[in-house]
Amino acid sequence: VNRETHPLKQPFFVMATQNPLESYGTYPLPDSQLDRFLMRIRIGYPDEKTELEILKTRQRRHPVNDLEEVLSHEQLSRLQAAVDNVQFDDSLQEYLYALVKETRTSALLSVGVSTRGALLFHRAVRAYALVQERDYVLPDDIKTLAIDCLAHRITPKHRGTGDWNPEGETSTEQVIIEILSHLPVPL
Repeated sequence: VNRETHPLKQPFFVMATQNPLESYGTYPLPDSQLDRFLMRIRIGYPDEKTELEILKTRQRRHPVNDLEEVLSHEQLSRLQAAVDNVQFDDSLQEYLYALVKETRTSALLSVGVSTRGALLFHRAVRAYALVQERDYVLPDDIKTLAIDCLAHRITPKHRGTGDWNPEGETSTEQVIIEILSHLPVPL
């Protein structure tokens, strides 16, 4: 700020929202900035029961006032370090890489997953295995996180620049699903 660096306590991370419905006065992030986000998770609307509960509880008090710490900084740091101990079999690393490589050669895409994206996806898969209380990665861990970790990192070809589907452009999520559907899964 004002040319002064302010060190932040570790671990540090940012959560951001992106509202596709209201874009007036905002600009889309360039690919180089999107690539810095580990995941893009689509939330959508809550189910009826949950939304009614939100309406009822928000009348009395904002839920942020009732938040309680679930992990200390030290506990989170230990969990982050534990990710390094999660076993990632060579065949599964090759499977993950094949998925990344396919995004770079797909006729449907003009931009594939970067090396940074591949590294972050690799780490996210190991972290997911840890959260599932395992010290090893399964093929399903890769499949489970592929859309959330990769879809925002790829750019589909647009009209006039290659294969275009007149029924509507192929979504990045559909491209990831298509690639996963024909990649052989290691046993």
